[in-house]
Amino acid sequence: MYCRYGLEGLQSVLNEPGHESFVLALLEELHSREAVDAMLDFFSECIASPADDVILSCKIASSLNFILCFRPEVEIDAVTRSRIRNFATELIGLASTQVERAVPVLLLRAVGDEDSLDFLDTLPPYTENWATTIPTTRKVIRKRLKTTEG
Repeated sequence: MYCRYGLEGLQSVLNEPGHESFVLALLEELHSREAVDAMLDFFSECIASPADDVILSCKIASSLNFILCFRPEVEIDAVTRSRIRNFATELIGLASTQVERAVPVLLLRAVGDEDSLDFLDTLPPYTENWATTIPTTRKVIRKRLKTTEG
């Protein structure tokens, strides 16, 4: 059904419980602005309030990270960037494991701003495999901000 009716058909798949991961995976494969917009629409309640379903919110953050932080580059507008930034920032405080907290931090590479840099300074450092998460995110945000300024 979702192939025949495009994104509207894909959204109807969400009427059946347990298909969220499937829909997120398909949107990841589209790797486009339309996929980001659809994700924000389909999962608008989680985006607005990640505390309502932290597990699903972590999956959404992972999918957004894949689309926005890896090639080919996907351009999003300032409003969308702000909405995703607010979602990621809130999710960082809700996640219970280091990995769950690291994914929304990594998502900030694509949507972070000057306030995000300040926010990163308030986070405790990650350990082991995730030790470079915050410094790398900070570096990517600064580079992106510098590129967009000049």
